[in-house]
Amino acid sequence: MASEKAKRVETNGTAANADRAIQLKNRRENRGHGATADWSSVDPGILRSAIHAVTKQGMAIMFGLTRDGSAYTIRYIGEDAPSPEYVRPTEDIDLHLEGVVQDFDG
Repeated sequence: MASEKAKRVETNGTAANADRAIQLKNRRENRGHGATADWSSVDPGILRSAIHAVTKQGMAIMFGLTRDGSAYTIRYIGEDAPSPEYVRPTEDIDLHLEGVVQDFDG
């Protein structure tokens, strides 16, 4: 027998979307205490240094956020590029970017 939730999904796609939104909100609160990532809080000098270090190696760097805003996203584009990185807003994004500078500059 189908569960009540399964019945709602079958009959109403918006119920599934509402459930997903609640799940994402709960997950964000559990992982990052409800904090959302905000690139405007990053030190511009460190951000500039990270861009310089990565592009000096012939690669590109792309900054973004996860869909629910619960983490910063850093992607590298180029040959032998490392995997995307996800940094929670509860972590020190400036310190993370200083590590990017060291990895690519060093």
